[in-house]
Amino acid sequence: MSDKKKNYLIVALLIAIVAMSIGYAALAQVLTINGTANIDAEWDISITDIQVLSQVGATDKQLPTYTNTTATFNVDLEYPGSSSTYLITVENKGTINAKLSEITGIADANSANPTKIQYSVKKSDLNDELNVGESKTFEIKVEWLSSDEDKNIISESKIATIGLNYIQNQ
Repeated sequence: MSDKKKNYLIVALLIAIVAMSIGYAALAQVLTINGTANIDAEWDISITDIQVLSQVGATDKQLPTYTNTTATFNVDLEYPGSSSTYLITVENKGTINAKLSEITGIADANSANPTKIQYSVKKSDLNDELNVGESKTFEIKVEWLSSDEDKNIISESKIATIGLNYIQNQ
């Protein structure tokens, strides 16, 4: 090989090495991306009211109370067949649509003594949607189930706390 060709080859290799070094340096740099994300969503599902719809042979030992997600009842029933029905209002004041995922406390209350006093929820379906700005109502009924062995009992009472659990509706 001639000296002239060797020189061209050496120069070409040096240019290639310099180009690869510059390319590697450019690709090996740390890429920094700065940014800010804001989420303007608010979760605000809450019980806002409890009203007595009807009471037959029943009185409230204490007025029903509520938190954002639970309602507590303390009802005195005077005789078998007596009952009390309440209307619970739940509102979505947030910015996220929700749906009812679970109603808690009914089974626990019904299995506690006296078992002849039973709680039930009407007007509710699991997965019932509660969209932004909407409100829904639920009927809670407590009743003394009749039986022949209860004829001499004058009065019974039972406390129950019922929870309405919501999740984000997707």
